[in-house]
Order: sequence, then C-alpha cells, then structure tokens
Amino acid sequence: MVCIFQAAYAQTRIEAKEAPRHIKDTVTACGKVYSTKVIQSTGMVLLNIGGYYPNQDLTVVIKAAVVKQFKTPPNIEFSNGQVCITGAITIFKGKPEIIITNSQQIKKAS
Repeated sequence: MVCIFQAAYAQTRIEAKEAPRHIKDTVTACGKVYSTKVIQSTGMVLLNIGGYYPNQDLTVVIKAAVVKQFKTPPNIEFSNGQVCITGAITIFKGKPEIIITNSQQIKKAS
C-alpha cells in the first residue's frame, strides 16, 4: 500500500526547456539559473532558468513572504547554479513560470 501512495504522488521530472509542454501540470523542472532579479517594490525574487531574460525557458517566482524562509537570499543562493523546482507550471506574459509557496520547492541540483 505504501508503494501505491508514493506512486500516486510522484512528480514528473522535466528539463526547464520542456516547460511549455507541461502548462497546468505539477512537475519538478530542472535547469541552470542564468539570471535573477529582485523587485525592490515588492521584495519578490525572479529566477530565470534555461536562458537570460527575456529568452528564459522558465521563470521561478518567489514572493517576499517566501524569500524570508531562506537563510541566504535565493537570488544569491541559486545564482548561476543548477536547480530543481517543484510546482505547477502556469503562463505569464507568454512565458512558463512556477510560483513557489514554500522554500522546500526549490533545491540545488546534484
């Protein structure tokens, strides 16, 4: 019974460049952070995965309340590194994004 439970909640792992094919899916997307941006007015952090803005494959949105959950600001901790992000892929201004609601949704890729 435990195996059935785990299988039911397993996430599909994709490369960030595959994000457009997974809109509305909850996945674990992996790729390189090419650039970051801190929105000073809101404290929100954006991570551009798979390419520099505006040619990124995926944007990770980390709102200010979630930024506070990190020991090191995520724009510094993940800059130029490989990451995996788990969450639902949505579209914003024609580009795929994942809005994380908990710091546990993003990890450095090993």
